Order: sequence, then structure tokens, then C-alpha cells
Amino acid sequence: MPYTIVDFRRDFARDHLSLLTPAERVEGLTFVERFTTEERLKGLTNEERLRGLPVEDRLAGLSPEELRELIELIRRKLAESGYVQSNSEES
Repeated sequence: MPYTIVDFRRDFARDHLSLLTPAERVEGLTFVERFTTEERLKGLTNEERLRGLPVEDRLAGLSPEELRELIELIRRKLAESGYVQSNSEES
């Protein structure tokens, strides 16, 4: 396989990257320009996508019915874990 100009440019950049300031290194990055937000998020798990978001932002897109379902799910999980008594035990 011949050594191409693309190979030379890659090797040259790799060999001289340490000579650039951090700002100059960032200028050379075009990752954001080449990929849409959806494409950048494709490789992330749901957990990775949500990490760092405040709870309010995580819940912002839920309908009132979905919020009620979530509350009920949390209640069941807490009851199963023995953390709190379920509603039927309180009555």
C-alpha cells in the first residue's frame, strides 16, 4: 500500500501536535461540525445521556399521566425494598 499525502498529513500533525497551544489544538477539531447532535448521541446509553442533568430537566418531557405512573413505580420499588410501607399496609 503506497504512502499517500493523507498519510503524510496525519503523521505530520501527530508529530507536531505538541507544539500547538491548547487553543490552537481546539481550532483544528471539526468533530462538532461534521456530526449532528443526534449522530453524536447515538453511541451513548440512556444513562450516559441523562448523567449530569438536574431531575427537573429529566422529568420535563413527561406528561401528567407518565408522572403518575413514575410515582406509582417508585412507591412499589420502595415497598418491595422494605424502605417504606405500601399504601395497602397503611390502611
